[in-house]
Amino acid sequence: MLNKPFVVVFLLFLSASLGSVVDAQSTDCDSFLLEHLHPILDTLPNASFEDLEPVRQMVGSSKIVALGDATRGSHETVLIKHRLIRFLIEEMGFNTIALESNGPETYLLNEYLQTGEGRAKKLLRELRVRMLYNPEMLEIVQYLREHNKTQEKQVHLLGFDMQNHKLAVENIENFIERYDSTLSSTFSYIQKEYALENKERNYGRLQPKTDAFFQLLKDKRKEYPSRILNSVYDWALYNANLLAQHAGFMLDNQAFILRDQSMADNIEWIIRHREGAKVVVWSHNTHIDQLPFYSMGNVLATKYKDDYFTLGFALHTGSYAAVGSDNILSNNNVLETPSEKTYEHLFKGFGHPFFLLDLRNGYESGCKWLSGKLKFRELATNISGKEFIKTDLSGSFDAIFYIEKTTPTRQIY
Repeated sequence: MLNKPFVVVFLLFLSASLGSVVDAQSTDCDSFLLEHLHPILDTLPNASFEDLEPVRQMVGSSKIVALGDATRGSHETVLIKHRLIRFLIEEMGFNTIALESNGPETYLLNEYLQTGEGRAKKLLRELRVRMLYNPEMLEIVQYLREHNKTQEKQVHLLGFDMQNHKLAVENIENFIERYDSTLSSTFSYIQKEYALENKERNYGRLQPKTDAFFQLLKDKRKEYPSRILNSVYDWALYNANLLAQHAGFMLDNQAFILRDQSMADNIEWIIRHREGAKVVVWSHNTHIDQLPFYSMGNVLATKYKDDYFTLGFALHTGSYAAVGSDNILSNNNVLETPSEKTYEHLFKGFGHPFFLLDLRNGYESGCKWLSGKLKFRELATNISGKEFIKTDLSGSFDAIFYIEKTTPTRQIY
């Protein structure tokens, strides 16, 4: 916790650096920080959970905990997420990790977690998400496998993205061959279009075809005999829906909106099909954000309300891995220095290299800087010329994990 003399110094810092943005005379910020700021002492995944105990109270009875990131290529962010995942599994009974990766490909990785069949590194590479193909992520997969080997209650790792089509097509082909050959004529056009190179596909014709096929398969539920397990049918239906999502995503000029809504739908599917699911969502700050009407986070927050808890990440300085305009992943990218009008600059003044800040009740705290007065760093997979955007931090996230200095993730070779 912050001590009283430090808070006084901190408020003087605010006054000098932010001017009219913050009322330095208010004692409301003093009491808010004393109660809501929690220094974190270690980033190592296997460290003691003692300094993470505030997470227990923050999360409470929420069934979904969304972990964001300010950039996907931060080594320290992945370490902290790993540590939080361990805490949520071992101390709070969470049993599902929902990863921002394609559903069918991640399903194969999940099979490895349950059975040990296959090679973790190969399956991780086959997710086709470069920002997840690193030693830090491999260590998480290995932890989950070891956990499942020794614990009766298994943890599942499932994907909720929909940007790849190939394995979904193969899964439906297998379903048709084994269970319902009458679907082959309807699916043939979809097969032919997806067999073409992306630039040669006609998504204007493909998108309604995938929608129609999904609806056809949905309508056939009562026709299938009991020999087709519900899980088999539901998985085929999931893959058909993913193709409809993918085709719409590739066709739509506002694809980012459709993608977020599709990812929210896929997380809902995971929750419906995992009895007693307590889910850790692994994504980016912009996706878990509760405010934008189109965001995945907004859809989930609207549906699940207090069962949805969001933890955003903030980085002050350092370097990170990202994809450049040449589509090459590099790890020598340097974060832009935060200006005085950013949350990151403000957070550095708190005097802790790592901390958790509980933002709930932020609007009522009297701290003006919690109500969208400052800018916040948002970087994704690709290098961006604009790193900071004005953000209503308390409205977007329930809590923030601050990391003062980051280093880049490295790819596996």
